[in-house]
Amino acid sequence: LSAGALFLLIGFLYERTHTRDIGDYSSLVQVMPRFSFFTIFTFIATVGLPGTAGFIAELYTLIGGFSLWGGWMVLLSIGMLVSAAYALRTVGTLFTGTVSSKMGLLPDLSTTEILAAGILSTTTLLLGFFPASGVALFTASVTRLSKLF
Repeated sequence: LSAGALFLLIGFLYERTHTRDIGDYSSLVQVMPRFSFFTIFTFIATVGLPGTAGFIAELYTLIGGFSLWGGWMVLLSIGMLVSAAYALRTVGTLFTGTVSSKMGLLPDLSTTEILAAGILSTTTLLLGFFPASGVALFTASVTRLSKLF
């Protein structure tokens, strides 16, 4: 969900700017506050903020991995920390600094775009606070898959 929301939001940004160079962006929080809210939330959910589906996914992965592979999971934990560092760096680059002349007149999210990002964000929160409904969807598949190993 959070990866899908991130692709959606970055797609919205690309449609407005037609550039993929992260150095072209700065202080979008002043220019596009709604876009900034959803993007920062999505980045934080992606790195596993408690209360989001990303946290539940990482928690299940770590618990299951440590019980099966033990010390090898330390490498995965380091990878999670590195991805969190990259997410925070990207948030800093996109949303802080002075407003670039290229980015000063960008329109913020439209109502339809807010609805799409809101649905993904709300679902991320709902699955974070009430994970049992999401876990029930894939329990049978995971059980069958785990018997193969």
